[in-house]
Amino acid sequence: MVGRNDCAEQKLNNATGDWVDSSRAWDGLYFMNGFAIRDGGKSGAATNGNIRVYDAATQEWVVTFFSTPIYSSSTWRGKMEGEELVLRQPQKAPGTDFDGFSTLTFSNLSAQGFDWTGAWVSEDGSLVFPFWRVQCQKVATSQRFE
Repeated sequence: MVGRNDCAEQKLNNATGDWVDSSRAWDGLYFMNGFAIRDGGKSGAATNGNIRVYDAATQEWVVTFFSTPIYSSSTWRGKMEGEELVLRQPQKAPGTDFDGFSTLTFSNLSAQGFDWTGAWVSEDGSLVFPFWRVQCQKVATSQRFE
């Protein structure tokens, strides 16, 4: 995921139930002497990014997301589950009292790119509501440290 990626994305329009297609850049680079990854890009009018740090004590990735021009921030935690990086954040289902998780899943991880899906998932995993899908192709590599 480190490097420059060109991505196709789809976001769910909750009002209509339709998926809205767009494109985005996803650029990632190492920083903090290689102990963390900073990534992000532009998607429509929004600019967003993440800081990813591996917590050796819990053996989890801690990922904090930021977005502007309407500021938002959230943190997910997770690790590799088989061939996928799965990050979770406890969250009520939007507009309900159902407990579950905002779940971010990175799959098809390779030197050529990756796929990413955002979904709300019930605690028992029986309900899954995807809200964001991204497919990224690597266009340049970077090992730059900051």
